[in-house]
Amino acid sequence: MNFTHKVLAVCIFLILGQCAFAQENEKAFTVELAGTFTHFEQQIKTEIGGVKGELLTADTELGIQVVGTYKVWEFIHLGWYFQYDNGNRENAQFSGFDSAGAAQVVNLQGGAYNEFWTGPLIRAQYKQAFLEVGYGLVGIRNDDAREDLVNTNGSNEGSLSTDPSVAWLIGLGAQVNICENLSLLVKAQYRVRYYNQRDGEELQNKAVHGTQNFTPLVGLSYKFQP
Repeated sequence: MNFTHKVLAVCIFLILGQCAFAQENEKAFTVELAGTFTHFEQQIKTEIGGVKGELLTADTELGIQVVGTYKVWEFIHLGWYFQYDNGNRENAQFSGFDSAGAAQVVNLQGGAYNEFWTGPLIRAQYKQAFLEVGYGLVGIRNDDAREDLVNTNGSNEGSLSTDPSVAWLIGLGAQVNICENLSLLVKAQYRVRYYNQRDGEELQNKAVHGTQNFTPLVGLSYKFQP
């Protein structure tokens, strides 16, 4: 069933490209490189500017995305993307202050994670603005914070992988010309996915783990003719 879903998704993109191929003589390739960085933290002190203690929340993420597209019609581009995110997320509960007034915490949870996505993408572009939809043909996540998710073998080791029916990204962005072929790229991305396997086996009790996020991306876009 998983393999069938993936094959159907790729076929849809290929059929769209084939149908549009005969409608446009002038083609254009575009290669994009974009990145994102976010950091969020929370803390508690006895007063503003007071002694810094343990953080209640700390969340840092660095991501990179590479996209290659091919213009198949006036407003339509088909392509492929690769995305990799790496970060660390921790949360804790406040337990009080020590003798120096520094905050102390308990029940610290979280850890490092990384995620890799790749798959086909279709983009509708008008002038400098565009809307795109991508499918996560391959979605793999390693997450130290998710030791509570075990597979049918009772193991919490190995990577989480996405359910092929829900692994999508939507991007809304614009390109600002820097020179003839080079543009500044600004994009907001929404990504939704469900993980239903760990180390190649279904999660225990057929559980699914839903995840979604909004991500800003800034980068460069280079257009060239074949």
